[in-house]
Amino acid sequence: MRPRDAIVAGIRRVIRHHAVASTALYLLGIVAAALYPALARRTFIDENAFLVAQTIVGFDRGDARDALGHYAAALGAARRTGDIDERSDALRGWLEGELDALGMERYRQDFDLDHEWISDDAHPSRSNNATREGTNVHTIARAARGSGREGIVLATPIGARGATPEADAASLALGLVAMRRISSSPWLAKDVAWVVPDARWGPGAVAGADAWLREYHAPTALTPFGRIGAIQQAYVLETPHGPAADVATLRVEGFNGALPNQDLLNAPTQLARLAGFNKVGVFTNVDANAGKLRGVWGIVERGLRAAGLGAKGTRYVSDLSRVSRFMGALAAGTPTGAHASFKSYAVDAVTVRATSSGDGSGSTVGEAAFLRLGTFVESGVRCSNNLLEMLHHSMFYYVMVDDDRFLSIAEYVAPCGLVLVSSLVTAVAIAVIGTKPPNESKKSVKPKKTKRPGDVSLNDDEETVDLNRDDDVARVLVHDWSSALAIALTAHVAGYATYLVSSRTKSTVWTLAAAYSGAFVTLSAALKLYRASHVAAADVDVQKGTMEPTWAAVKVIALSVQVASLGALTFFNFALALPCAAALAPLQLLAHGRYETAPGHNNRRVIGGVEVRALTRAAFTLVAAPLCAVLTVAAAAGTAAATSLGDLSSRHARWGGRNHLLPLVWCVLWPGVVMAACVHLGGVRPREEGREEGKKRR
Repeated sequence: MRPRDAIVAGIRRVIRHHAVASTALYLLGIVAAALYPALARRTFIDENAFLVAQTIVGFDRGDARDALGHYAAALGAARRTGDIDERSDALRGWLEGELDALGMERYRQDFDLDHEWISDDAHPSRSNNATREGTNVHTIARAARGSGREGIVLATPIGARGATPEADAASLALGLVAMRRISSSPWLAKDVAWVVPDARWGPGAVAGADAWLREYHAPTALTPFGRIGAIQQAYVLETPHGPAADVATLRVEGFNGALPNQDLLNAPTQLARLAGFNKVGVFTNVDANAGKLRGVWGIVERGLRAAGLGAKGTRYVSDLSRVSRFMGALAAGTPTGAHASFKSYAVDAVTVRATSSGDGSGSTVGEAAFLRLGTFVESGVRCSNNLLEMLHHSMFYYVMVDDDRFLSIAEYVAPCGLVLVSSLVTAVAIAVIGTKPPNESKKSVKPKKTKRPGDVSLNDDEETVDLNRDDDVARVLVHDWSSALAIALTAHVAGYATYLVSSRTKSTVWTLAAAYSGAFVTLSAALKLYRASHVAAADVDVQKGTMEPTWAAVKVIALSVQVASLGALTFFNFALALPCAAALAPLQLLAHGRYETAPGHNNRRVIGGVEVRALTRAAFTLVAAPLCAVLTVAAAAGTAAATSLGDLSSRHARWGGRNHLLPLVWCVLWPGVVMAACVHLGGVRPREEGREEGKKRR
């Protein structure tokens, strides 16, 4: 057999046994996802021009002492008032005075919020959104040898929720001395902008950074606004514990799972270690976000220990737990710092939070902390200063396993691809060979044969003719695509209506009412179309074609929409696409409208022409399965399941509709669930048939 013929024969065999093939592919994808830690690689800096550890740092103890003096002055200015808003204004006023004294150019930007920020992430004094105005301040260190076409941004937000005067004063003192040192450095080839975003709204000063970047790229005011050319990289530094530098936590998650180039994660990690931080990486505070599922990882770990794996099992469970946490943060789609604003403008950025060790013993504080922080800041700016072009060598799609190992797109995309291919195989098989299972398609048609005198036969059975062989009469399938498309369109329109309701209210009750009202309309329309399809099936010439039930076409469309939408999502937010595909694929693959009855058991329970079994499975698909998904997600996130839908709506509104999770749930996942329920109801019988069977029973 030629290779081409073998491939074609293999494809036919897979399509003929699509149920087994789809199940095997789906399980293989889940197993492959569980093996992520075994596929991890060591991190490395792909951009050699960073010249990490190959330069001399100019920030010395004299600069650290100056920073400590500025810190005391800023702290005194902040403590002159007890009001939080006035404290931030006082610190900005103090900063502007210091910049003027140094002779550096400085700019002030007063901005209005672009949308209403929700109170639970807003500053306590701004919880009622009484004012919608903020203020950003920035200064620029001009490069004497530079062209002014490219620049680097250093950002230190102040006024964040829960921030202490010590935290804001330390950020300003560090930035002031670091900019003084950088502006006088002979190696400076790019302009450097130091931005102090107003962090009184939203986590991580995203609102202030958004406003600054909007004005930077699309000027709207006539007031002076200094620029540094095309921004190449941005470093956001936060000091929530004041002048303390024991732990450096790096945050890279942007809007909807967007990540910076991995070199901008690996390089700051190396620089922080060289600066002397005791603990550096993405997972320095994993226990704070463990959620309620950490007990599950403990159970798995004990099981692996019981199996004799010991330390290897513990390490594997820890790696898998970190992978799930990192992917969970990406799937949530919410940014974790002001770096997300820069990524929205195609600027690679990272947020570094410098904190104390937490145990109070041996903490690096005061002058030593400023020395460590200043060394890190100058090293990061100098690394970006060495680049001749934007970062492009390393990965833009990756999943961190721990602080020194990662998965690239080549390793992590395969499981999601296998899950989606399992749905695609079934969709193609139903469209090509119909809904008959393999054992039925192989059954032979046995027409009666009249024997004539003198005929000889090896047996007295009827002659067998296989109508399903490739060289015999081909069975032409007729699908009711128009009715199936009408059902799919109704489901998605109803889902979009639910999204509109959910995006405008935080009420879980109203959201559920809209969701199940749309589902009821879709199911009612499906039942009417199913009954009408029985009449259309009678007009099909049985000698030339076979009329497939409408639910088969609905299943094909549902699976196709799932593969197309989640396949596209894989390349934008893989961490969200994988769990969505893993949860939705079984519901749609197991949905069917065939309900065979064993011989001698014809008394099936029917309600309105629909069997009770079909109603039960449809109810499970619409109620039990989503409930299990909500409980699982709530347990993983450590939130209350009863308010999860309201929290999702609040998050969507909080970020100005930029989070894709809410539209994905109601415009893709929920219509897929509703269409799976419609498939279960596909075995509905015409009303006339139901009445005739009722008369026979009586």
